[in-house]
Amino acid sequence: MKILKIVFPVLTLACVASVAQAGADQTLSASNESGAAGSSVTATISLDNDTGDIQGWSWGLEHDPSVADIQGGDVVDGSATATVGSGGAAPAFNQINVLGTGWTVGVVIDFLGCCTLAPGSGYEMNLATYSLVGGAGDSTDLCFVDTLGSP
Repeated sequence: MKILKIVFPVLTLACVASVAQAGADQTLSASNESGAAGSSVTATISLDNDTGDIQGWSWGLEHDPSVADIQGGDVVDGSATATVGSGGAAPAFNQINVLGTGWTVGVVIDFLGCCTLAPGSGYEMNLATYSLVGGAGDSTDLCFVDTLGSP
């Protein structure tokens, strides 16, 4: 598990992320953003895929809710997710769940396997807007995890 770090040095937020899946040539990352305590920042979750066609994906992104907050509606599809389905449509199944300590996403592009996400880089998967609720000196790790939600 790789970690992305949110830090509040002098009331600002720095967000850095990258996670490579074990045994795969796929990398998830989050954009670098900053803001003052009390403001909001939007992290862009991107995917680089060097393996082959992808039929779907799922992941969770966890944070410390005493430092950063995310509400329902604050996580939306990025441009790649929104148009990956047949003829540029949305995927056949797309579920985003916002939880107290993070959020999860699960996508099946096409139930028949006709549409896939081809190899490429810089795919914009999701946009997540965080409210910065911590104070100066607070920090939290944003971790890509497989332990959020049920099941």
